[in-house]
Amino acid sequence: MGRFSAKAVRAVALGAAAVVALTIVPSSVATADRSPVARVRDATRAFHDVSRAEAAGYVRFLDCMDDGVSKGMGQHYVKPELLQDGGALKATQPEALVYDESSGRARLVAVEYVVPGAPTDPAPHLLGRRFTYLPSLGVWKLHFWIWRDNPDGIFKDFNPRVPLCATWM
Repeated sequence: MGRFSAKAVRAVALGAAAVVALTIVPSSVATADRSPVARVRDATRAFHDVSRAEAAGYVRFLDCMDDGVSKGMGQHYVKPELLQDGGALKATQPEALVYDESSGRARLVAVEYVVPGAPTDPAPHLLGRRFTYLPSLGVWKLHFWIWRDNPDGIFKDFNPRVPLCATWM
């Protein structure tokens, strides 16, 4: 076998780089291009089973919530360690999971991001949205209806497709 020319070595190197790029770049591009809904769904999919949410540290919080008129919110399960992390926010780690229990079985319908604080604190932002303040609990919050369509909007607090709590009891 003879020696390879510099031109041949460059051609082989460029070909190898192209093969690597074709196998690595598409997966990283696909991850970067995935929607926030898809990423959060992937991160919370296991929590359709409420016992898995509890095993991951989520605990039942307060009672079922609704607007008292026609729209429900559901039963919240919060993860205390995420509420006590100094306001750190990560879309794939929601502080709360929201369940519709009207059928007698917990059905994951939304996630919620929560930051304890004062109404004078700067409003947190996540997913391109500004949180709203809930004075009764002293928290900034943002709902994200990723598991049940909300005709009022994916970030609205209440959902007309979740029954009022009184109908659950």
